[in-house]
Amino acid sequence: MNWLAFAETVVTLFVIVDPLGTVPVFLALTAERTPVERRWAAVQSAALAGVLIAVFALFGRLLLTYLNVSVESLAIAGGLLLMLVALEMFRGHGAAPAGRVNVVLVPLATPLLAGPGAIAAV
Repeated sequence: MNWLAFAETVVTLFVIVDPLGTVPVFLALTAERTPVERRWAAVQSAALAGVLIAVFALFGRLLLTYLNVSVESLAIAGGLLLMLVALEMFRGHGAAPAGRVNVVLVPLATPLLAGPGAIAAV
């Protein structure tokens, strides 16, 4: 095993994922939860993000090849989709969810922890 490449990948993922920058968002999203629920949400989010990154590291290229999608076209489509979502948010459309919602998968695990940058890095 090439330990230098492994260390570079770990450092790159740490910088891209930015766990310290995610803490304020996590605290805001789980403000109404008990400490036990917060701890469980943190464990679930980290585990799901890790699984998602591992799956894309192992099978991402295979999936794109199977779907006959180039990386460039995926980047363009992702940018257009992000622009549409941003425009909808800017216009104020969309209703806020009623009551307590599960924030473990979205937005904590993805896109905050296992976002496009982390997936592309692997």
